[in-house]
Parts: sequence; C-alpha cells; structure tokens
Amino acid sequence: MRIEGINESTCIVYFGDSICDETAALVKQATDTIRATLSDVITDLVPSYTSVMVCYDLERIDRFGIHARLRRALESGATGAQDDAQAQTLELPVYYGPEVALDLNDVCEFSGLSTDEVIRIHSEQTYRVYAIGFSRALPFSAVPTSALPCPASQRPG
Repeated sequence: MRIEGINESTCIVYFGDSICDETAALVKQATDTIRATLSDVITDLVPSYTSVMVCYDLERIDRFGIHARLRRALESGATGAQDDAQAQTLELPVYYGPEVALDLNDVCEFSGLSTDEVIRIHSEQTYRVYAIGFSRALPFSAVPTSALPCPASQRPG
C-alpha cells in the first residue's frame, strides 16, 4: 500500500499495479474500511482499478493526519467490508450495428473471424466492472482473457 498526495485535500491510496481480482478485492475492502472508519473527515471516495482516491475536509484534518489515519485504519485490519453477496451479475444487451461498432471490421480482419463469430465470442464473455465513471453508463471493466486478442484501436472513438 502506498499513499500519495494529489493536492491539499486529496490523496490516493495505491494497492498494486496490475488490474486483477486480487487488487480489486483490496480496493473494495479499503473503500469499505475508509468509509466506515473515517467518515468524519472524508468528503468523497473514488475507487478505481488499483487505487482509491480519498477527498477530505481540510477544516477537520490535514494531509499528515489523513495519511496517518488511513495507514492506521488499513493496516489494523479494521474492516467495514460489506459481504460480497452484494455483487451482482447483470446481463446487458449489446448492439453491434455498423453505426456504433466502428472497429468490428478491424477486429474481424485482425482475428480472421467472421462478424458472427466475433459477436458470439465477445457476447459470451463475462466482464467484471471495477469502477463506475462519471456516469453510471460508463463502467470501467477489465478485458477478460479472450479468444479475441486484438490491439487497442489507435483512432479516437
């Protein structure tokens, strides 16, 4: 675990460098613990793939105090962790029309598969959402090990 300041009222707690279930579990546990034990000074928490951004009230605590309290709460094993039973599997419809699936032809060309095969393989995957972006419609998910190993698109979406 590493804590770094961002500005006068925000820091980030890092739990690793790789996007994986183990790091995600640490981020979730830390988020729950911070929410449960530091709610008197926290104004916002933003979990991500490998970290938690912590915003705090400067009128209640300074950067030295928040770093000490975070370290103490997270290293003590104190837990506010909620049961993983809250995790849900949601099945979402996906539309692969040519006006929105702008890289579908590139994926077919790169993989040597037909459009129907690419759609079947892509839609059979289970994706884990690690964080929600600025909109609930913008989940940050990890790409599962896939039968569609393609390089990231270099053109803007």
